Amino acid sequence: MKQDIITKLEHLLEHEDINTAAAQIKTIQREYEEAFSKEMEAAKQSFTDEGGRARDFVYTKSKEDEKIVELFDKFRKLKKQQTDKLQADQEKNLEIKTAIIRDINDLSKLEVNVSGAIKKLHELQAKYKETGNVPAAKYKDILTEYNKVVDTFYFGLNLYKESQEVDLKKNFEAKTVLLEKITKLLASENIKDVERTIKVFRNEWEATGAVPQDKWFAMREDFKKLNEQVNKKIQDFYGEKKEQLGQNLEVKKQLIEKAKQLISETARTEKEWEQKTKALLDIQNEYKEAGHTDKQAGDDVWKVFREVCDGFFEKKKEFYEQAKERYTQAKQKKLKLIEEVGTLKDSTDWQKTTEKIMNLQQQWKKMPNAHPKDEHKMFEQFRAVCNHFFEAKRNQFAAQNAELENNVQHKETIIQNLHGFAPSGNAENDINALREFTKQWQESGQAPAAERKRLNDSFYNKLEEFYGTVAGDETEKGLIKYKLKLERLEVSENGRDLLLKENDFIRKHMNEIQQQVNVYENNMGFFKNAKTKNSMMIDLENKIATEKAKIDEWKKKQQLVKNLLNKESKPA
Repeated sequence: MKQDIITKLEHLLEHEDINTAAAQIKTIQREYEEAFSKEMEAAKQSFTDEGGRARDFVYTKSKEDEKIVELFDKFRKLKKQQTDKLQADQEKNLEIKTAIIRDINDLSKLEVNVSGAIKKLHELQAKYKETGNVPAAKYKDILTEYNKVVDTFYFGLNLYKESQEVDLKKNFEAKTVLLEKITKLLASENIKDVERTIKVFRNEWEATGAVPQDKWFAMREDFKKLNEQVNKKIQDFYGEKKEQLGQNLEVKKQLIEKAKQLISETARTEKEWEQKTKALLDIQNEYKEAGHTDKQAGDDVWKVFREVCDGFFEKKKEFYEQAKERYTQAKQKKLKLIEEVGTLKDSTDWQKTTEKIMNLQQQWKKMPNAHPKDEHKMFEQFRAVCNHFFEAKRNQFAAQNAELENNVQHKETIIQNLHGFAPSGNAENDINALREFTKQWQESGQAPAAERKRLNDSFYNKLEEFYGTVAGDETEKGLIKYKLKLERLEVSENGRDLLLKENDFIRKHMNEIQQQVNVYENNMGFFKNAKTKNSMMIDLENKIATEKAKIDEWKKKQQLVKNLLNKESKPA
């Protein structure tokens, strides 16, 4: 585009008259200035989008821009030269026309050779018309003086009427043509051309002499009426243009309010920033397309609009600078998680490692995202490491599932044999036989989690039933039942946790009993000086003995729990 402008300007400056080319050059200049302004605004927008501050933006003209400016300067210089020359020519023309007026004035004083005087007058009149324009400030004066001396000449000649009739007819024809030209102007849509041309026609009208008296009034009214219509057409155009400029100004003010409303609430996320940015850019496009306004008012609203937009992009830049810092921090934290999960990917401690990795996955979800260009890549790394472990775990447990199914069949057989067991009546032999069932059960391995409770309940409920039948006293039965309870806890899915819970229960219960013993012993202190035991002392001693016996019993149970826990903690 810029090269086309350069080519057009060079052609106009080299091959066209400056005055003729002026309108085209002015049009080209407006087009270039609008294009340059849009180009600069786009560059500024790009600069701010990339993080630059609006007030730091500097736009450097290209070599083509400099060439175009040089050609415009050349046009202005040539135009000035032409204007100066025109002014000099007009001054010279003024001198010539002044001399012609003096000659005509002198000619009007001649009393002989009337035909020669008329010929000379015509020559002077022709020279007067051929002479170019004079300065506008002198135009009316010089024309008035010219008409005056011509009129004086005709009045001073015997042939004045005859000559006047000829001139009046010519003037009438000339003015009739002018009226036709002015009428055609009313149909023109080019108001600038109408405004410029009507001035030329008015000057021609004034320069054209009188017309026949009987035709003058009607012709003058026609000229006046047409001028009024042309003036109205011009005024209507500028009135509508002014109204349109005012409407465009109101549209731009509304767009400013729209922009202010849009950015009144600060965006909190990148998505919100991008949504608001797109909306603001749409408003900017609407602003550019809103049309021209009065220059001063337009400059004022543009200043306000630009400040609103610059303020938004300044805040956006600050947000992204802070976001960049957050992205960096998030990236470092997630790289540490990737490194940490990488140390676990080859672990075969399936339960604990699963818990650790799932915990790391939860940490990942709770962490803020890194920059999108890093987030996806790091997540793929993180997921790949996690998948490596879980794939190995699935492969491992696929092999174990078959073994677990075999264990189910084995356990079903043990349960069936247990149900078919018939006590012999010899308690010791029967207890040993039941212990053998327990040994077989423990050696039969784990069952799948879905079957585990059913199998354990079926086995241990029947086992407890038999122990209740073959065991001796209640103490022995109680201990056996407690051992069975612990065994059931041990083989449960979360056996170790249940054993730890049982151990805590025993410890707390023993502490409560010991506190009661401490109370009884404290009460015994009141009888330390008694010489003989009374019933209350005997009762306290019995209570202390009973509670301590309970502690001993619970210690035995606690030891059973500890033995199982120690067995669980030993490496396989």
